[in-house]
Amino acid sequence: MAERRSRQEKIKEDWFFDLSPKSKLMYYYLNDSVDRAGFYPVSIKHIMFETKLSNHEIEHCFSELEQAGIIIRSDDNKTMWLTTFLKEQNNYPLKSNNNCHKGVCAVMCKTIYFFNSHIDLFEKIKIFKVSIDRKTKEEIVEEFGLVTYLKREGLM
Repeated sequence: MAERRSRQEKIKEDWFFDLSPKSKLMYYYLNDSVDRAGFYPVSIKHIMFETKLSNHEIEHCFSELEQAGIIIRSDDNKTMWLTTFLKEQNNYPLKSNNNCHKGVCAVMCKTIYFFNSHIDLFEKIKIFKVSIDRKTKEEIVEEFGLVTYLKREGLM
């Protein structure tokens, strides 16, 4: 399992302070469970088993985290993105000359299109430091030198 960072200062920030204790638990659970780009394939059974929270409690936590802007759910609710993750791991902004960031970008290019209703949000936070409307997935991938990787993985 990859090492994860956790900024201690966040406990003094309003968004974290305002969360219920169970939602704070869920935040930490997600921070430890997401992939290197901050995405988590939602498995309620897994979360129930590992946190001992009920289905209702989990949904309440998701709603609270979503209202706080901490998570975004995919259009089909099967994946979520922890919006604070890249910054928390000191991986924001992404840079095309950083090998670690190339891997993050590959994951994002593969996953971001499950979030079509949120593309405007991804553009606002400028994940790729480019306008998603002006660049295609292929242009973003080319900028990060990931064409070979994505073709090998069958993603392009």
